[in-house]
Amino acid sequence: MKDKKMEFVIDADRVRAEQEKRLVKLFTELYDDLFSYIEYDTNLREKVRAKHTYRYRTGLPDHFPLPEDEMIFFQEWFAFDYVTVSGARIFDLFVRNNQGVFNRQMLELAGVLMLMHLQPVRITGKNSKHLLVSPAFEAEKEWHVESNQDLAQLNTGDLIFTRITQVGSRRLVVGTPFTIAPEQEAPVLEKLSGIYQQGDSSFRKYMKEFGIDFRKYAL
Repeated sequence: MKDKKMEFVIDADRVRAEQEKRLVKLFTELYDDLFSYIEYDTNLREKVRAKHTYRYRTGLPDHFPLPEDEMIFFQEWFAFDYVTVSGARIFDLFVRNNQGVFNRQMLELAGVLMLMHLQPVRITGKNSKHLLVSPAFEAEKEWHVESNQDLAQLNTGDLIFTRITQVGSRRLVVGTPFTIAPEQEAPVLEKLSGIYQQGDSSFRKYMKEFGIDFRKYAL
C-alpha cells in the first residue's frame, strides 16, 4: 500500500511537471507572437510617438536615434506598458486581435501578462539561469525566478527593475532587467517608499505607468 501511494505521488509530480512544461512553451509562443505582431501589425506613427515618449521618460536626447543597447528596453516597454493614442496598451490590442484564435490557456496566460509590471527587487543569489530575489520593500520574502536571459551582468546585491510573472508554480523573469546605479539606490527607494505605503494596488498601478522612468537611474 505504501509503495502504491508513493507511486501515485511520483506520477502526480510528473503530471504537474509536464503541465508546467507545456504552459511555459505556450507562454514562449505567446511572447514570440506578440513581438511578431509589433513588427508587422503596429502603426508606424505609433512607434515614432512611442520613441519620443521613451526618450523623454528616460532622459535621453530627443534628436538622436535610440542607442542599440537601449532598444530592448524600449521594445519591452512599448509591448507591455506604453499607452497608445487610443488609450490602449499594445499587448491589450494584440490579445484583442487574436481573441478568436487563442485557446483558453493562451487567454489565461495573456490575462496574467496584462497585470505584469516593472518591479524593484534585490538579488540575493544567482547562477547561470536562476536568480534569488527579494522585493525591495519586503526583504523577508525570497523568490526563486528563472530566466532565459544572459545573467552575467547581474550581481548579488544589485537592485534591479524587472518584470516577473508566475506560470504554474514557476516564477519567470520576462524580458531584460536593468540595474540601478549604486549611488542612485537611496533616492530611488525613497521615492518609491511613499508610493508603496499607499498599498499594493497603488504601487502596482504606479509601476505599470511610471516604472520605465527609473531607467534614467540605471548603470
